[in-house]
Amino acid sequence: DICGNDKMLRDLFANDAQAAQRFMQQREAILNFLDNDVSRDESRNVIITIPVVFHIIHGGQAQGIGTNITDAQVYSQLEVLNECYRLRNADTAAIPAWFNDRKADVQIEFCLAQFDTAGNPSTGITRHNIANTNNFDTNIKPNTQWDPTKYLNIWTSNLASPLLGYATPPGLFPLNQDGVVLDYRHVGKYPVNPNQGTH
Repeated sequence: DICGNDKMLRDLFANDAQAAQRFMQQREAILNFLDNDVSRDESRNVIITIPVVFHIIHGGQAQGIGTNITDAQVYSQLEVLNECYRLRNADTAAIPAWFNDRKADVQIEFCLAQFDTAGNPSTGITRHNIANTNNFDTNIKPNTQWDPTKYLNIWTSNLASPLLGYATPPGLFPLNQDGVVLDYRHVGKYPVNPNQGTH
């Protein structure tokens, strides 16, 4: 199984002459931020919490059947994200030696959004019966996305095997396409998801 980001970036760079330049500008901005003394102050001990909304794209199945995954799988996937971003996952001892100086608790946590874009209480999980998932980025994302400046949007859908998922790098795609797309078979971890899930 593979991550779709590499192909997505190759296609973008091949079809958009300015994309590589935008990519390098974003990379430079990130590196400048990381070099800033304030951002590298290890004593700051500030945890950034990012509200997440999961958009479950399904074809009309009952909840828990096929692409209409369970809430438990969503909760499990959040647990995986938090374990990985906080360096609390059980397999950190298996990190290859050449990556040891790169591992870190990045002090970012994820939680399901408690309020929707209008300020109404929310579970942070939306379900959309959409049979035609063609043109996912240009049709489905803009019509289901919550404000990407306030939420991390994660969509689950049926992606072509062996694709696990993909994400839009900052500044390279239209804002109404910003977010992460996961294949529904790889959301959550065992035993909630027998496929073991993604990290």
